[in-house]
Amino acid sequence: MALVLLRAPWTLTMFAALGFLYNLGRVSVEVTLQSRVPDKALGRAKGAMHSLAVGLGFVIFSIATVLGDQAFPSTIFLGFAVVLLFGVSALSINVARQEGDP
Repeated sequence: MALVLLRAPWTLTMFAALGFLYNLGRVSVEVTLQSRVPDKALGRAKGAMHSLAVGLGFVIFSIATVLGDQAFPSTIFLGFAVVLLFGVSALSINVARQEGDP
């Protein structure tokens, strides 16, 4: 709802920034996956990641369908952002531990 209150250049700037960060995250996940998984298992790992992402999308849309007009879209995005923040933090801790191992 906040984007409606902004003027068009700011709205376009916000969407461009979100798109840039989204794609940067996708590239980061792809690079991390390719660096951690052996070449022989890369296809299966990508398939598992894709299946997990589709399943998560299904769950999120199911929750949005059940809640309907009871929840604002911004609330759903906030919940997703919190889950993403915790997930990235957990992955970062794991990566830091692996880099510290000899």
